[in-house]
Amino acid sequence: MTTATLLAGLFAAPVVGQDKRLEAAIPFDFQVGKKTLPAGKYEVRMDLVPGTLMFRNLKNYDSAAVIIHRAYSQHNKPPVVVFERFGDSHLLSTVWGLGGQGYKVPRIHIDKELAKLMRQTPESREIALTKPAR
Repeated sequence: MTTATLLAGLFAAPVVGQDKRLEAAIPFDFQVGKKTLPAGKYEVRMDLVPGTLMFRNLKNYDSAAVIIHRAYSQHNKPPVVVFERFGDSHLLSTVWGLGGQGYKVPRIHIDKELAKLMRQTPESREIALTKPAR
């Protein structure tokens, strides 16, 4: 019984939300991986495919997905999605869930112009994540 309980804990869903689905109203265009998405209301799904994060526009259903890595914080962070702003570009950086657990997006698909801007210190912008209305 104890072994079963420990194994269940190891394979339990992340703390980000039992259905791993949240929403965010993002007021600016932003880059997710290679794709730029327009400002709007988005469904944010974690681990729909293991190790990925997906943004889906709730108006036109346009979507983009990226590979993610777990991130941890010593502080209890509210559910937010974090973007780094370089010039006019907003690059998805991190998604924080509940209890300091989150997901970091690696910077792998960046064009040359954005790479030049990234030599500067970015401005960080946080957008609150909420549970979808039922």
